[in-house]
Amino acid sequence: MHANHRRGLNKRGNQGEKYRIRLRIPPKEIEGKSTWSPMLTINGNKKEARDALEELRAEQERETNDGNAGLTVGAYAKEFED
Repeated sequence: MHANHRRGLNKRGNQGEKYRIRLRIPPKEIEGKSTWSPMLTINGNKKEARDALEELRAEQERETNDGNAGLTVGAYAKEFED
């Protein structure tokens, strides 16, 4: 499997540059299955596709943080001890 495909970046077509991007979404439960986000088609070069993938990843992280944005490992450990 190509390294870009594992990252959610897949080139399609010979006419111009088209990339299809998606992200693996972690399961909501510990033992659940992960899923994939819907595919998005990016018409542009590889850098534009990677930038769009990074933007999609950041959006997903904001949605899944549930108010824990900026929580450090140390703060989590202290919260766990209490």
